[in-house]
Amino acid sequence: MPAWACVSSIERSCAFYCDLLGCELLSHEEQTGEWLATIFGYEEGCIKLALLRTPGSEHLIELIEFLAPSSAAVPIEPRLVGAAHVCFLVD
Repeated sequence: MPAWACVSSIERSCAFYCDLLGCELLSHEEQTGEWLATIFGYEEGCIKLALLRTPGSEHLIELIEFLAPSSAAVPIEPRLVGAAHVCFLVD
């Protein structure tokens, strides 16, 4: 199961993960449908979705950009439920 993160820009985030960290872009698409309401709880949902493979492994990262409903940035603190980080082991 992939780790996932909501991002403000799929294009900018893919460039960071692929160009700087060496991830491989497996898929990039826009999706809508009733299944979004089931998973996220938004009736009129529309997302951009990118699936990345981390370098040298089979680990996957799923990036999600919400097109609808729109989202807003909020301060993130480590103690808040839902805060997450991605960690890479490097030489």
